[in-house]
Amino acid sequence: AQIFVDASGTDDSLGVVRFNGNGDASEDDAYADGNVVFPMLDMDSQLVRDLANWALDETYPSGDQFDPEGYTSIGDGLYHGAKEIGAKAGEGEKWIVLLSDGHQNEDSDYEALKPYLDGEDIHVDTVALGSGCDDGLLQQIAVNHGGKFRKIESDEDPAAKRRGSTGDSSAMLFALGRTFLDINDDIRRLE
Repeated sequence: AQIFVDASGTDDSLGVVRFNGNGDASEDDAYADGNVVFPMLDMDSQLVRDLANWALDETYPSGDQFDPEGYTSIGDGLYHGAKEIGAKAGEGEKWIVLLSDGHQNEDSDYEALKPYLDGEDIHVDTVALGSGCDDGLLQQIAVNHGGKFRKIESDEDPAAKRRGSTGDSSAMLFALGRTFLDINDDIRRLE
């Protein structure tokens, strides 16, 4: 997420939502497994960028907020992202960039949220991160909402090793950074 903050333009607005389910289907709030980590703000100053990166930093006092553990609650993440966009978006197209393994295994799933995203006219780009992803679901989400699907393999994936990956995370981070720049360019071309 920090790479996307750095790749954003000075006329962009950006917010970050985290979604990580706990497997508790009895929660009162159907979308309790998603939360806004950084509220949607204009990225028009270095101070805002620094604050965004601080909020996303692994050394943040609450720990690594994006450690991939628990259940995947895509519906919760999309709901909170769409709600944040609806409350704060100005002119221009509305976009969500969804990073996930695509294995939604929580009750608040994508299908339940699809009409809400359609009603708010929100586009969704998806990024499958690592091996063993449900590429089909992430591709379908992107197609349904006028976005693109992208895949970033883990440096430990067999396909990455065939291309000469050394197994460290630098190649994956470089690929993620390049992907965010491409997404940003694609969105700008469509506006």
